[in-house]
Amino acid sequence: MINKILRVAIKWFIILLRGRAEYARYIGVSVGENCRIYTTEFGTEPWLISIGNKVTVTSGVVMLTHDGATWLMNDEKGRRYSYKKIDVKDNVFIGINSIIMPGVVIDKNVIIAAGSVVTKSIPSGVIVGGNPAKIIGN
Repeated sequence: MINKILRVAIKWFIILLRGRAEYARYIGVSVGENCRIYTTEFGTEPWLISIGNKVTVTSGVVMLTHDGATWLMNDEKGRRYSYKKIDVKDNVFIGINSIIMPGVVIDKNVIIAAGSVVTKSIPSGVIVGGNPAKIIGN
């Protein structure tokens, strides 16, 4: 119980004094320069997330680095686990309450509309939106 309280206190101490980008770095996310981070939801493996320069990650965004459904697979080799990196390149805007799924690469100069569920990698210079996210502009 004390460990949990201490972790929460450290989290908010870093956020209040240094900002959410610095908190993301503290937990293991690779964060570039001039980023605006408004979320603290980086999954259970934040070290698998890389964020480039001049990226905005708005509030409510969740980045998932594992697929929990594979845990249901249980055979003579045991349970299956699937962990994959997330790579966000430079000049990206991720809209409020979007979900970035495991293994996704978001290339440079991309806008992700609010509420999008990004299940596949996104090429450079496009606007995506929806569930699942699809290209809606450039």
